Amino acid sequence: MSFEEQVLQVIRAAMPSHAQFYEVNSVYSYYLFASWKLDDVQECPERMSKAIAVCLSHEATRDFATEAGSEKQAAQHRVADFLREKLARFDPMHSEPADQSPPAEYWFIDTQVLHG
Repeated sequence: MSFEEQVLQVIRAAMPSHAQFYEVNSVYSYYLFASWKLDDVQECPERMSKAIAVCLSHEATRDFATEAGSEKQAAQHRVADFLREKLARFDPMHSEPADQSPPAEYWFIDTQVLHG
């Protein structure tokens, strides 16, 4: 399983079960966007949460690929901890009109996150 797939798995596990995901692979980074319907907005039942855009640098992906087994596992735990920390502080609510795309909050996973 690639590093992108492992991060994707951690993110999907941490998000609400009804979250919607899409991925973008750019020249410098891999992005995973997640958003979900906000259940507690009665006046607008189709309103989506603020999006989370997890940016995984290709540099981090290359570094991860060269790690030894125990170092790779430690890096996976650091990424999971980073995501859990961010999710615990994340507020999905926003004030954009319902007919516009919700704003996104960007979380960057780079070599520094991998190595602590």
